[in-house]
Amino acid sequence: NFEPGEGPAVDRVYKLLKENRILLVIDNLETVADERIKDFAENIPGESKLLFTSRIPLGVELSVEVKDFSDSEARGFVKRLADSYGIKGLKSVPAGRMSYFIKKLGNRPLLLKWFALGVLSGLDPERVVIDDKKAVAFCVENIVDRLAPNSQSVAVMLAVMAKPASSAVIKYVTGMTALEIESALSELSRFSLVELDHQIKYERAYNLRPLVKIYITRVLGVSDETSA
Repeated sequence: NFEPGEGPAVDRVYKLLKENRILLVIDNLETVADERIKDFAENIPGESKLLFTSRIPLGVELSVEVKDFSDSEARGFVKRLADSYGIKGLKSVPAGRMSYFIKKLGNRPLLLKWFALGVLSGLDPERVVIDDKKAVAFCVENIVDRLAPNSQSVAVMLAVMAKPASSAVIKYVTGMTALEIESALSELSRFSLVELDHQIKYERAYNLRPLVKIYITRVLGVSDETSA
């Protein structure tokens, strides 16, 4: 929050960035409702810099996708979280057990942070990772909820399919038009929820990413019967 002043808050922030050398860090950008954020991010003035994290793509050419950590990167990340937040419950975990937690969380940065914050709140590390439904919902829920209805329908269809599906298969199952399917797959790709199956050479077939599939089938409880 900024001190009260004349004009919109975004304009006042822009003025501060222009007149000073500032590193502005915005966490969880998807919670920012102002539609001007895209233009704002593309036009940071002066020598100021902007760093943001978001589970929802910003839709500009400035985004950098954070891949899953390697084992050493994951261990280092958890250590830095423990030091930064003073999480004693993490500092006392043996190295072998910490490797188990990291592997169970798939070396994913967001899940590792969720894990660390859970321990910070007073939970035993074992209890934090025992229910992966909560972890999956933490990572995916806001993204899936923001999808357009057609995109949600395609995501559900891909979640219950045993094999990768092409646009022709999606059309047959959902009854959507080719244009609707193209739009849905475009949004799912932009949100990094689907990936091409490169083992299939003769057509473009899509898989839902594992975390999203787990969320739809296990957290939401969708199956091929309930989605029919």
